[in-house]
Amino acid sequence: FTVKCNKCQNVIHNISRVLINYKHFNNRNICYKCFPEERKYRSKGEDELCQVIMGLYSGKIEMNKKMLGYEVDIYIPDKNLAFEYNGLYWHSELYKDDLYHKNKKIAFSNENINLIHIWEDDWSDSAKKQIIISRIKSVLYLNDTIYARNCIICEIDVKSAREFVNKYHLAGYINSSIKVGLFFKDELVAVSLFGKRKLGKNKGNYELLRSCYKEGINVIGGLSKILKYFCDTYKSSFYSYVDCDWASLQNNSYQKAGFKFIHYTSPGYFWVINGKRENRLRFQKHALVKAGANINESEDSIMKGQGYYKIFNSGNLLYEYKNK
Repeated sequence: FTVKCNKCQNVIHNISRVLINYKHFNNRNICYKCFPEERKYRSKGEDELCQVIMGLYSGKIEMNKKMLGYEVDIYIPDKNLAFEYNGLYWHSELYKDDLYHKNKKIAFSNENINLIHIWEDDWSDSAKKQIIISRIKSVLYLNDTIYARNCIICEIDVKSAREFVNKYHLAGYINSSIKVGLFFKDELVAVSLFGKRKLGKNKGNYELLRSCYKEGINVIGGLSKILKYFCDTYKSSFYSYVDCDWASLQNNSYQKAGFKFIHYTSPGYFWVINGKRENRLRFQKHALVKAGANINESEDSIMKGQGYYKIFNSGNLLYEYKNK
């Protein structure tokens, strides 16, 4: 829509209905001329991320670089790496369309640059911040290296798997039927979780649900060793969805381990509630109606009527690993 400020008569073009509703329900102001504090500014979280990366890497780092029709927060040309700090408000549907983060990822990948999306609510969580810093060290090749051939592989108990994955994976633990660990000198250094998919096209097939490593350690050949163990033991192929907010589209560990690429999924969305991204599955229409919402309204209408809004990630890569 095009709207006009009643106070200063400033005309604002191309403002979405979603943003108008959000501003209304949250007592925010639309006019940037009367309320300049509503304009985007460099956040504390973005500054912190920049400081962390500058403290880790001594090579050339470019800030707020305009390239490929976008602006990127942090660019490391020597490593073909870029980092984007995504504030939940400014990177939501209020300002970005649902393909924005995916298209930006693809544009940088086409120039052989891995663009990593780091989300505000993850960074503001002290435990997840440590995981992010460890992963930044990993992509900068600053972690200690061990070799999978020197590791012992075996299945582990639920308690050990849950503690490890909650500590070292951004998405946390998920229920799984098969939990595989790598041990180096009696220390657990990697965990992968497998289970049968309960929904969607691949329902009933095995899926690699989580895979993560101990902070500060890269296990060369670790994923390949775990995959071989699974195939030898369970005689089954399986699928895996890889988070494109972090993974390189062209040269990632899944491709190196022998996975077959199936397709690049559409971006998934979350609802932003109280400053955090919440899984959309918790807010499907049947659950909202059960909680007292009007059955004649859609999920979108119910949630946006309460002042909530969506945010879209950069999608997932779907891979298949065939049992040879």
